[in-house]
Amino acid sequence: MAISVEADAARRLLVATVSGEVTFPDLLEFFATARSGEGHDWPMLVDITGATTEIGSAKMQRVADHVGKVVARDGHRASAAIFAPTDVSFGMARMYQTLCESRGIDVIRVFRVRAEAEAWLLGGHA
Repeated sequence: MAISVEADAARRLLVATVSGEVTFPDLLEFFATARSGEGHDWPMLVDITGATTEIGSAKMQRVADHVGKVVARDGHRASAAIFAPTDVSFGMARMYQTLCESRGIDVIRVFRVRAEAEAWLLGGHA
């Protein structure tokens, strides 16, 4: 699995591109490191077009728990839009969004169209 994060300073946007098989430890590492350095408080576009995973609902709940603890500790989380164009990736990402919402985290949205995800992030939802 590879997740690359680039800072788009002109748009004040982080762009994460995910490819390959994503495991539970991969996600925990990503959440621990993705928002460090330049733009740590910028909105983030997460493109999971090339990603696959065998993470089930139980582990996805643990991922949402982890993010909930980070938000509780930091008191703030910038918006994140997940670009998930396939049925499987969209379903998994929507489950993650719903689990986060149930923990009071309402800054995550899932989109099938990348331009719509970028428009949402850059339109003041950050």
